[in-house]
Amino acid sequence: MSLDITEQVLAGSLRELHACLRVWLADGAPVDAKLAADARDRWIGLVSHHQAESALALLAKEAGAVFFAIAHEPRVLDAIFQLPAPSERVRDAWGALAQDDPRRLLGGIFLCPPFDLDGLEYFVAQGRFDNILLIYATWQPRCFETDAQRARFVAYGAALGAALADRIESATGPLNTFLDHSVRSIGGGIVYSCEGMLVEHARAKSRVIRAYLKRRHGLDPAKTSQTERLPRGPTIRIGLLWADTDWRTENIVGAASVDRLRDHGFHIVSIIHHNRPATKDRRTMEGRIAALSHEVVDLSRARGLMEQAEAIKALDLDCLMFMTNVTHGYNDYIALATLRLARWQAVNLCAVVTTAFPAIDLYISGLLSERAERPQDGYTEALVRLPGSCLVFDRQGEGRKHHSAKLSFQRLRDPSTVTLFGSGANFYKIHPALTDTWTQILAETQNSRLVLYPFNPNWSSDFAGRRFLRRFSDQLIARGVDPARVTVAGPWRDAGVVADLLSEVDIYLDSFPHSGGLSSLDALRLNIPIVTKGGPTQRENQTADLLDLMGLSRYVADSVDGYLRTACILAEDLSAWAAFKVGIARGMRAAPFFDTVTYSARLATALRSAVVAPAARDSEL
Repeated sequence: MSLDITEQVLAGSLRELHACLRVWLADGAPVDAKLAADARDRWIGLVSHHQAESALALLAKEAGAVFFAIAHEPRVLDAIFQLPAPSERVRDAWGALAQDDPRRLLGGIFLCPPFDLDGLEYFVAQGRFDNILLIYATWQPRCFETDAQRARFVAYGAALGAALADRIESATGPLNTFLDHSVRSIGGGIVYSCEGMLVEHARAKSRVIRAYLKRRHGLDPAKTSQTERLPRGPTIRIGLLWADTDWRTENIVGAASVDRLRDHGFHIVSIIHHNRPATKDRRTMEGRIAALSHEVVDLSRARGLMEQAEAIKALDLDCLMFMTNVTHGYNDYIALATLRLARWQAVNLCAVVTTAFPAIDLYISGLLSERAERPQDGYTEALVRLPGSCLVFDRQGEGRKHHSAKLSFQRLRDPSTVTLFGSGANFYKIHPALTDTWTQILAETQNSRLVLYPFNPNWSSDFAGRRFLRRFSDQLIARGVDPARVTVAGPWRDAGVVADLLSEVDIYLDSFPHSGGLSSLDALRLNIPIVTKGGPTQRENQTADLLDLMGLSRYVADSVDGYLRTACILAEDLSAWAAFKVGIARGMRAAPFFDTVTYSARLATALRSAVVAPAARDSEL
C-alpha cells in the first residue's frame, strides 16, 4: 500500500469518527454511541498497523483540521471518554506499541484522558508537542470517572505545568499558538474536588502564567515578595480589586469581610475590573461596594492589561487585596495578581488554594479554619490567621426578597419518603468518592431520597451533566439503590429558588474535601441539620467553622466513616435530628460569623501588624 493511499484511508477513518461523535453529541442515543465506538475502533486499528510517519503526516495535511476539531472541543473529548470500551483485539494492537511510538499517542487520544495515558511523559520531555497534541495533553476533565483519576490528575497537572513553563521559558522562536493553548489549559476548577494543600500544582500554574505574560505581553511579573514594611502612620491606602460587581458568593463574602474596614484608619479604594450594569433579571453589588468605600474606580474602559496595571499603580496604594479567586483558570484579572501593583498585596479565602504568585504577599485566613499541624506549609504567601474563622456573612441577607412566585418542590417526596437529603454542592466539588458516600447513605437509610442542585450558572453554562449522571447512576445501581431516588434540579438564575427547595429538605449533605460556605448557610438559615467533615485546610472547614462557632462542633465528622454515621443517625433518630435543629436555631441568634464589625476590626489589626513597621521599642525586644 502506497503512502498516499495510507493517508487517504487514515483521513477517511478520522472524518468518519468525527461525524459519528457529532451525531452522538446531538442525539445521545445508545445506537449513536455504538456507531461512534465502532468508528473509534477502526481509527485505532488503522493507526496501530500503519507506519508511524504516515499517521503523523496527517497532522500537517487535510485530516489535520479534522483532528484539530476533535481535540479542540472539550465536549467532544468528554464524549470520546464515555464511549463503550474497545474490543480486546483493538486494545491489544494498540497496547503492543512502544510507549515512545507516536502511534500510541494518536490512538490513545481516543481511548483515555491524558493523565491516564502511560508514556505521555515521554512526549512532554521530548518536546513532541505540536499545536494539536498540545490540546489533548492539556485537556482537563469536568467530571472524574474514578478516584484513581482524581488522585493522578493532581500529580499530572503539576508535572505538565512545569513542562509547559520550561518550554515557554527556554524557547527562542515564536510560540503564539503554543502560548495561547498553554495558558488557556490551566483552568483550576477541578482542584475543588482534590485533597491536599496543592502547593506544587499551584506553583506549576503560576510559572505558566508568568512565562506567558512575559512572552506574550512583554510584562515582567514580580519575582520576589514584598519585604519592606510601611512607615507607621495614621492612614493606610488599601485597594480592593473586584473582578466584577455580580451578586455572587465571592463578592457577598468579600463585602462582608471589609464592611467596616474604613472605620480603622484605612482609606478604601474599590477598583472594579469589569462592571456590568444591573438589569431587571440581574442584581449587582455596585451600591454595596460603593457604601464600604471612600473611592470607586471603574477599569471597565481600560482596554489592555498594561493599561489596567498602570491605572492601578497610579492610585499609589499601600496595600491591594484581590477580592475574587485568582487560582481558577486565567484571565486579565488573574494576570494582574502576578504584577507588583502596590507596596503590599493580599488575597482572602476566595483564593481556593495558595496562588504561588510571588507578587502576592499575604493570604488572609482564620485560626479556626487552618487546622493543619503546620498550616504555613500550604502557602507560598505569608499566612495571616485572624482570630476565629476566615468566614463572615452579612446578616441582612436573611430578610431579602427573592421572587414573586413561590415554586413548589413537593414532588421531591413520594408518599413513602421519610427523609429527604439535599445538597447544593457545586458540580466541581462532587467527585466519585463523595457520590459513593451519598450512595451508601441512601442504601443504609430506608425510605430516603436525595435532591441535588449542582449546576450554578455563576460558575459555568456548560457542565458535563450527562457524564456526571451516568457515573452516579452506576454507583447507585452497584449498591442496590434505585437511581430514581435521586433528583437533580436546576439550574436557576434566581438564587432565591434555593430557599423554596430547601424548605422541603430534612438533612443537608455538605461536600468534601471542599466544604460549602454560603451554600451551607442557606441551610442553616432554615434550621436544617448539616452533615459535614472537617480537615486540615480552610477549604475543608468552612461548614465546620460555622458549626463550631455556634457551639455545635460535636456534629462535625473527622472521617468519611464519621460523615456516613452522622447522616444515618440523623435520618433514623428523630430526637437527635430535633436536637440538632434546636441547636442551630439557638446558635444562629448570636452567631459570630454575622459580626462584620468584629471581623473588620480583626482584619484591620492583622493587616497593620503584617505591613507596618513595628514601633522602635517593639523592635528592640
